[in-house]
Amino acid sequence: AYAVSPVQGGTLLTLLLDEVAGANAFADTSGNGNTATCSGGACPQAGQAGRFGQAVLFDGADDLLALSGGLDLARGDYALAAWFRSSSAAEQTIVGAAGAAARARLYLQSGGRLAFLDSPEAPGTTLVTARPYNDGAWHHAAAVKQGGVLRLYVDGELAATGSAAGSFAEALNVS
Repeated sequence: AYAVSPVQGGTLLTLLLDEVAGANAFADTSGNGNTATCSGGACPQAGQAGRFGQAVLFDGADDLLALSGGLDLARGDYALAAWFRSSSAAEQTIVGAAGAAARARLYLQSGGRLAFLDSPEAPGTTLVTARPYNDGAWHHAAAVKQGGVLRLYVDGELAATGSAAGSFAEALNVS
């Protein structure tokens, strides 16, 4: 499951990703109607065993969920959060949001270190954990931008902190 929310002002998107096997649309339970659908003809496998109930399995190659519209992170403060499990050494996006020039991304780098990119314009700021998290275990990650400070949490513990590069001036498309 993952969520995108301004730190103050309510959740913009919550995808529990607990749909049954064969699903190609994934409900937004935030109340905002931002249903995610499979993009580019590739779809993750729904109905898999998850940390809590069911989950989806992304193949790490071309599975992608996308929203029909963008989410407005231009309010300034926001958070990206997700449960994930990986044993791959390849780079993998967990939650990504992009506009014409701006990006926010929570991802595993090659080698398994968790990273948070906040980039209202290039190059932005990237926080990276000291240790890898591609150990095959479930982990909860939260990337928070609040008051000009970036924080990356893993399993409830602060793993990295840094300064934000600015604020987003456009709505971002989440994938």
